[in-house]
Amino acid sequence: MAAYSSRSGCYPEILLDQDCRISYCHNSTSATTENSEGLSVDVSFQIRDPPALSLCFVRCNDLTGQQRLCGEHQPSILSVAGGSVLLLIPFCDDGININRCCYMEYFVYRAGPGAPSLRLLPAPYPPSCSMKVAILPICDDGVEEHYAVVFPFVQFVVLDSRHHYTLYIYRSDSKAWCTQVARIAEDMETQNATLKLALHYPTSVVHAGSGLIGWVDLWWGVLLCNVLDENPAIRFVAVPVPEPCKPLTEFFVKFEDQNCAKRPYRQMTVHNGVMKFIELEYHTARFNTKRRDDHGWMATTWTRPISSDVWHEVLTFDTSDISVTDWSSMHLLLPEIFDGEKKLTWEKFISGAPTLSLHDDHIVYIVVKSVWHQTAFVLAVNTRSLTLESGAQCLGEMIASLEPTYVPCALSSYFGMTAFVLP
Repeated sequence: MAAYSSRSGCYPEILLDQDCRISYCHNSTSATTENSEGLSVDVSFQIRDPPALSLCFVRCNDLTGQQRLCGEHQPSILSVAGGSVLLLIPFCDDGININRCCYMEYFVYRAGPGAPSLRLLPAPYPPSCSMKVAILPICDDGVEEHYAVVFPFVQFVVLDSRHHYTLYIYRSDSKAWCTQVARIAEDMETQNATLKLALHYPTSVVHAGSGLIGWVDLWWGVLLCNVLDENPAIRFVAVPVPEPCKPLTEFFVKFEDQNCAKRPYRQMTVHNGVMKFIELEYHTARFNTKRRDDHGWMATTWTRPISSDVWHEVLTFDTSDISVTDWSSMHLLLPEIFDGEKKLTWEKFISGAPTLSLHDDHIVYIVVKSVWHQTAFVLAVNTRSLTLESGAQCLGEMIASLEPTYVPCALSSYFGMTAFVLP
């Protein structure tokens, strides 16, 4: 993918699968610590250039060699920011009943600065949070020496009350937990979103930079919070597309219609002070009479600086506009995507789950999954040249219903080249 450039010779971002593998993969990324029971825990990463997925491996064996990770619940990555990764790891009491989860603990993996490290997040942990847990770096003169872990909890009684958010925060620089109350911002966009704040159910959490965390709900928008400030505030930013329904029926859409997942055709990122949003409109969508009846889609992207109050439409492109730069390589990987005239066809595949690159404004990753079997692929589309640049195969069960388990992140820039493997 020529669109990327890096002095180190590796891409500045990866697509990191948040579902960890229970295995051991020793390399230069490996780090070890102990859990609360004194068991050794190993974490390592296998880094691949996108669109191939990078993987995280977790191992925990007792002195007899018995596995002590719960087999029923997979270790998972909850949040990634800079060189910091927050993991939730389930353990069992013995090596016999591995399918019985007895307790879960949080760990912080740090790729840098310095050698990789792994730390157990000190207990006691806060109560179950209402939104996704987040990690973010605490920078000192541009160096990520420390980190903060944020457990958000929404507190309200009725929808029109002045509810607030309680933030339970662990800071590694003070090695202590603290509690902050985040007020609701007083800007017009936030004040006019009372119901959306109450119904906000984030599907992802992003580090927006400089102490700012964003909780993204692809139905309504993102909640931005300056969690490290002395007086944090919650600000709401709506998505740049029409609302799916009237406010009076929001409850029905949110709680009754469980089949209306937005991730298969929407995504939002926040990076370097800019919010980016993409939506796919399928040609075969119900009531869509503007497009021909096929299996493709039309994509539209928007951007908006965090300091702005206006979204700007950037571009619109269609699957019918996309060509291939290297036909022979792509045909070897995915021959079914071509017709008899060597042109792209989408008839045999379900495609979607767009993922915007953090470091290249012209790259969008698309999931393509066969209708007939579990094989799935992640394709890199260059929206400037309208070309399909590369692709990589992954397990289809990892992307059930076009709900990808991976996230784009810059963790690779904190590793040396020895962390990379061949595609």
